Formats: sequence, C-alpha cells, structure tokens
Amino acid sequence: MKCVCVSLALISGLAAAQPADTSRWISYYNGADGWFAFQGPQRAMTLNPSDFGLSSPLQVESLKIWFYWGMGSLTDTVYTFRIYAGDGSTLLWESESLAVTGGQYWKTYGLSSPVRIDSGGFYIATAHRSVNPYAHPYVNVDTNSTPTHSLYGQPGAWQPDNVGEFCFFAFVRELPPTGTGEARWSGPAPEPPKLATIGCFLRLSGSSPGLLRDANGRKAMTLAPGGNALSSLPPGVYFYTTAGPRSPNKVVIPR
Repeated sequence: MKCVCVSLALISGLAAAQPADTSRWISYYNGADGWFAFQGPQRAMTLNPSDFGLSSPLQVESLKIWFYWGMGSLTDTVYTFRIYAGDGSTLLWESESLAVTGGQYWKTYGLSSPVRIDSGGFYIATAHRSVNPYAHPYVNVDTNSTPTHSLYGQPGAWQPDNVGEFCFFAFVRELPPTGTGEARWSGPAPEPPKLATIGCFLRLSGSSPGLLRDANGRKAMTLAPGGNALSSLPPGVYFYTTAGPRSPNKVVIPR
C-alpha cells in the first residue's frame, strides 16, 4: 500500500508540474461581424502579446484572416501576408503571393519559419498586388465603434481605421528565455531605413505638393512645391510623400 501511495503521489506531482499551454490565437476582433474594410494599399493590425497574458520571447507561427470578396467592380485578388516589427516599418517576414477565390473566405497560413519576437509587439498585415487602395480582397471587421489596433496605408504612413477591428489573428507561442534561434525583433523601435534629410528646410522637386507626417502617422503639415521651412515643428522624425514616390522619405529635425 505504501508503494502504491508513493507512486500516485509522484504521478500527481509530475502532472502538476507540467507547464501551462502558452500557445494561442490572439486578436482584437470581438467576434461580432460588422462591415468590411477596403482602404489600402495595406491593412494591418498591431498586436501586443502582453494584452493576452503572454510574455516575451515568443514566436509567430500562423496567421488567420477572414476576407470578404465578391462585391464591387474590382477583381484583383492577389495579396501577401506580412509581419512588421513593433515600429510598424521593419519588415520581418513576407509570404509568397496568394489569392482569394471568392465568397466569404477564411485563410489560415502557417509560417514555414516562425518569426521570433524578443520583446514588445508586432504588426500583421496584408499587402495587395494592385496599387489601387480599394483593391480586393476586402477584410471583415467587427462591431467595435472605436477600434484602436486596425490600420491601413503603408509603413511610415499608417492611418487608423474607424470602421471596426479587422478580423486578423496570429497564432503565437511563448519561448524559454534562453531559447535558441535568431532574435528577429527586440525593442526599442529602430528608425525605418528611408532617405533622411537633416535640418529645418525641405525642398520638393517638381510641381507636386506633399504631405508631412510625424512618426505616429499624424499629419504635421502640407508641403508646397519648392522650399518649405520646417522650423515651426518640434524636433523629431517625420516622413513625407508626394504624388510621385510610393514610399515615404524620412526627415529628421534635430534638437
């Protein structure tokens, strides 16, 4: 009897010592279907694992998105999945070209090489082949009237979506603190590797106006063709776009 009791106690102790499952799907989508998002050219969701009780380091293993396709006159359905670092600009991973086949459509994609996140949050996004920002596939959103994690635009110029939280999910898994593997992202946020202009004066070539935004994507000022004095702006990192370039250029106003 004593041997049996000791054996049961050992088995019970081993069972209690098993680590909790620290892998799960995370999303800010509330599960209630709302409208759909069609802005672009990219749509993204910021994800902070600590909001879901998860700790770094961790790795992103799969992505899942609910597309809506089949409405409107546009027919381009080719897109890629992307994962950006917590700065919203550093591209950590991109899938091959994929396509939505029609109807309301769940797409789950497993990464062949998981992306490791050593600290902080990250972005998941879809980028469309078409340069038209309203290209398919659309993305389902929830009924949240004040979304705070869903964005559209492009790195360096993300805009908050005001329709609802996108139906974007990421499957993540916690890693041991001493785990092996390349650290793909660890804060603080690096600056995007764009063209940099240092100073308080910016000259736009050509006849097109431009738009200057701060590091959070907020509009700082409208730029006129030719010379623009930036001395009224506080020091920091800004990004400007014109009708010509498709990616923002960086401006650093020194302290």
